[in-house]
Amino acid sequence: MAQQLNLFDPSLRPEQRWLRASTALILLVLMALLLWGASLALRQAARSTEQQAATREAELRTLSAALQATPDGAQMQTLEQLRQQLAQAQQWEIQMRTLPAAPAGQQVLEALAQASGDEIWLTQMQWQARDAQLSLEGRLMEPKRLPLYLRRLEAQPALRGQSFLRVQLRPAPDSVDAAVPGPAHFQLHSSPSLAGTQ
Repeated sequence: MAQQLNLFDPSLRPEQRWLRASTALILLVLMALLLWGASLALRQAARSTEQQAATREAELRTLSAALQATPDGAQMQTLEQLRQQLAQAQQWEIQMRTLPAAPAGQQVLEALAQASGDEIWLTQMQWQARDAQLSLEGRLMEPKRLPLYLRRLEAQPALRGQSFLRVQLRPAPDSVDAAVPGPAHFQLHSSPSLAGTQ
């Protein structure tokens, strides 16, 4: 009888290597080329971004220089108002420096502070010490409370002898909300009464 021997042993079969030295070298060169190309693309993108930033910065400089060189109408109007206010403040300062120190002025201010109430707020005050005349302007929410304020003013020791003979009261202009009236405007002018001057 004939016997068959199987001499095939898989471990003796030559191995096929996929990654040979030549294949590894080609892969390495390809990867180096890809990295080099990517770095070139990144450098180009960085350069274009820098150029765009420089262009925008130059545009911003020219725009800001143009804005500073030619102010618009609102800025000019505000500047003119500020100049007028400064000139007026300087005139007041000069007038205040030329006035002699009068203790009566301080007493009048104290009297106004003591006579004040929640119903009235003053917007302007003028005291002429030489003629002993007081002028007040202000606003009040309830015009019927003006006589009470006048009595409190005339009761102040610094204002004794003053009578507020000229009183002007103007109603509030039409307010936005018709249900809530706005504050009325008043003007008071005093002069020394004959009894106070004798």
